Amino acid sequence: MTVESPLHVPIDEPLDGATSHTPGRPLEQFVGVRTVFAALRRRRHLWMVTAIVGLILGIAVTTVISPKFTATSTLLLVHNPNDNPTLDMATDAAILDTATVAEDVIARLRLPLTADQLLADYQGVAISDAVLQVSLTAPSAAEAVERTNALVTSFLSVRTQLFQTQTQAAVTTLQNQVTPLEANVRSLDSQIAAAGPSSSTASLVTDRGQDLLQISQIQQTINGDEAATNEVIDGTRVLGTATLVKHSSVKRLAMDATYGLIGGLALGLGLVAIQTVVTDRLRRRDDIAAALRAPVTLSVGGFHSPRWMRLWRLSLRLGRSGKPVSRVARHLRGLLNDGPGHRWLAVVSIDSIDPATLAVCATAATLANHDRRVTLVDLSPDRMLSRLFGVRQPGAHEVSIEGATVPLRIISPAEADTNGDAAAEAFPRPERGETYASEGSEMTIVLLELRPGDNIPDLAEWANEAVVMVTAGHSTAARMRGVAELIRGGGLPITSVVLFGADRDDDTLGNLAPVT
Repeated sequence: MTVESPLHVPIDEPLDGATSHTPGRPLEQFVGVRTVFAALRRRRHLWMVTAIVGLILGIAVTTVISPKFTATSTLLLVHNPNDNPTLDMATDAAILDTATVAEDVIARLRLPLTADQLLADYQGVAISDAVLQVSLTAPSAAEAVERTNALVTSFLSVRTQLFQTQTQAAVTTLQNQVTPLEANVRSLDSQIAAAGPSSSTASLVTDRGQDLLQISQIQQTINGDEAATNEVIDGTRVLGTATLVKHSSVKRLAMDATYGLIGGLALGLGLVAIQTVVTDRLRRRDDIAAALRAPVTLSVGGFHSPRWMRLWRLSLRLGRSGKPVSRVARHLRGLLNDGPGHRWLAVVSIDSIDPATLAVCATAATLANHDRRVTLVDLSPDRMLSRLFGVRQPGAHEVSIEGATVPLRIISPAEADTNGDAAAEAFPRPERGETYASEGSEMTIVLLELRPGDNIPDLAEWANEAVVMVTAGHSTAARMRGVAELIRGGGLPITSVVLFGADRDDDTLGNLAPVT
């Protein structure tokens, strides 16, 4: 940047002295946070739409999908005092979450469900080492209460059976130990009775007493286990029957809408951020100037190209083309008025054919209304420029634009052959002053759109210089380089690049010397 260069260049103003040889920054660069935020601001309509869609879907979840009803019940569970109560409560919670309990509930209520389906609808939460809260969800309030009560009953039944089974197994084991001891006592009684009162029976009496003591201890253990089991079973009870958990429909609607809004917003922001990071399409002036090897002398705001009823909607914009197109037209008029003699200018669109067409129309209208003889040559693929003037056939036509008469000649290229190879006569070589420049014409504007791979003859036969029009974020560096080489290979220098949709936070100038 020179000393005279401005520190800030507005988007809608051309750059003066754009002949610096300072190269642009590398095309492959790290995407910074500012770039991502700029993309989010630029594409705010996308993530705003996704957020609104998410909000609508969240509301639809509440209104379309039937709500679920939840009922809860609280149990007081008594455990063996000799056990760890925390571990016992964990065991009870595990028993609740078994297929045995679920199948018992299904059998009691004859539910059209599988055990796995019912298990997914309820859960148990340990409030303390002795209190377990059971909650169950069902399609209706009545079903939620009924199923919760059945679940509590089935759980307590299964738990009781498990305790009784365990106690019975322990008692059976202990009784199996008592049986041989009782048989031994009876044998010792027989031996003592047969010996009579004798000193030799003292050892027999001692053995008999030890066996009786063991029998008594085992019997006490059996009685204790049975008493503990009865205490656990009898002490366990339901603190309250199933009660329905109250839910506010307004709160549920607000929560679902909020979740949908957040989800849609996150999706939209994520899409924009990811596309910004992974895209190889150019937006910054320096990148575009480096790809085309020509200065970006004018950058304007965005232009919305219509996708349906295109001809009619573009024709409506002829009289009110808008600020971006008006500034481009003024820029083109400056190039045409720059120098004596007949001016030949090629307006080449890479991805901006609609605004380029309107800019050419606006340029011709202004020049014609100032009594300047202008010739327009339409070489665009779909002949939109000709169609806007009502011209349907190739050749030279006198047309009226905003009250002025502008000589306009349309030259249609030949169709491509079946193999896709462009014919050599795709763009016929004119004889200047005879073929398409009307008599007395002072200026000629040629509108065309190029793509890498097009078969283009010597463009120097059509114009003296080229102005390239690009839309930010639409083309890759490879495509721009291909079009630039195509133009220069045709014998035209690129003296100016016009950028549509430039970012307002783009602090680069695109100030490269044009390559001839």
